Amino acid sequence: MTLQLLLYWLAMICIQHTTVYTPD
Repeated sequence: MTLQLLLYWLAMICIQHTTVYTPD
């Protein structure tokens, strides 16, 4: 796993978490 792929994966996880757990 390359560093770029790892950073891309972490970014997707963060985006998914922020979109899923948005404070109402």
